[in-house]
Amino acid sequence: MGGLFDRVGLGDIFLGFRTTFGQSEATSMATGQWDSLPADILLEIFSYLGPGEKVRASTVCKNWRNAFHYPEFWREFHFVIKDAAKEHWHQPCLENHGGHFRHVVISVDQSSTENRNMALQIFHGFANLERGKLESLTVKFTGENPLFYSGAEFIEGLFTMFGFAHRTLEFSPFSLRTVDLSELLISYTDELLEQLAICHPKLENLNITSHIYCYRVSHVGLLNFVRKCRNLKSLKIFHCTFSDDVLRELASDNRLPLKTLTIVSNREDRYGEYDNMTTERVWQELRPKFTDLQMNLIFEPECFVEKIENILKRGMPVSYLSMENPASCFRPLNKSAAFFKNTLDTVILKMPFTPALGRALKFLGQRALRLTSLQVSCELPPEVIEEVYQLQPQLKDCNKTILKPQQE
Repeated sequence: MGGLFDRVGLGDIFLGFRTTFGQSEATSMATGQWDSLPADILLEIFSYLGPGEKVRASTVCKNWRNAFHYPEFWREFHFVIKDAAKEHWHQPCLENHGGHFRHVVISVDQSSTENRNMALQIFHGFANLERGKLESLTVKFTGENPLFYSGAEFIEGLFTMFGFAHRTLEFSPFSLRTVDLSELLISYTDELLEQLAICHPKLENLNITSHIYCYRVSHVGLLNFVRKCRNLKSLKIFHCTFSDDVLRELASDNRLPLKTLTIVSNREDRYGEYDNMTTERVWQELRPKFTDLQMNLIFEPECFVEKIENILKRGMPVSYLSMENPASCFRPLNKSAAFFKNTLDTVILKMPFTPALGRALKFLGQRALRLTSLQVSCELPPEVIEEVYQLQPQLKDCNKTILKPQQE
């Protein structure tokens, strides 16, 4: 039986069981009772193995084959597509056990056409399931992006997959609660969001902030999506899609309160106009509606300092602020310290040091009343660090604080 495993031997499994279940159970297993192990221990065995190894392990004996078909075994599943020519187990697993899937991750090496085609087959496989209760879906690319590859066929594949809820009355409709497409490097569309919203209006968590140069979701498309998905708890989007209308809809009655809102300003914002930005008047008007909202602002390196300043609005309940810029963003930092002094919890700065930045850090220490984490990538003068610690003594012993002194 030991020869069935290429990377994980029975000795490794035995060692894990001795730690997990104790010496007596492990000794019992080592004396020839592998074919009569209880279900919970068999499930623990399979958790040590990769997907392909699990398939091979199911051939050990009848008991292990039966365990391979337990519904609990299939609630969480990770499709890892690295070499499609050798990975023939994906589709049979989906066809035979897809109805038990609850939480699925699909990782595909995008550098290979064969790998991408296999991922698309999986999308269509989900669309053809007669029944299922999938609750969360994460799709991500690994590997290098091939030249000129834009991923348009993945938009079509996701469109088909998101529509599976209408296939049959036996299928549990409107099942998806979480969708994370942040590591799938393609440009999403209003039509894709519309399909997701129509078929899964009870969606609670959405992340569509992939690192791409062209972003095709409009603020109108996002508004239509938010209107249909009234159970949203967490939303992570690009700033170029945000608007006063979206903000008003998120604050409207007869919907569940939003818990986390993450706005990313990326290279798309670098060249965009400011007309779709939310206004300070609306933020202050709606601020009482967002008493429990955690708002995260993330500014990527390509975003101009002037654009950062225009995005920051009084009334935003910002608790997490991250700015990465080749220029020193001392003006936006000063503005954040003044505007978000009662909510700001975490500040992450990746930029060069200037005396103006040192003064901004001191101002932050004076104003930010709830700061628990401060991480600065550049080296700082010791006197700046000391003054920050005097103003915010709780930061000194916090393992989430990074303040590096300049080397003499």
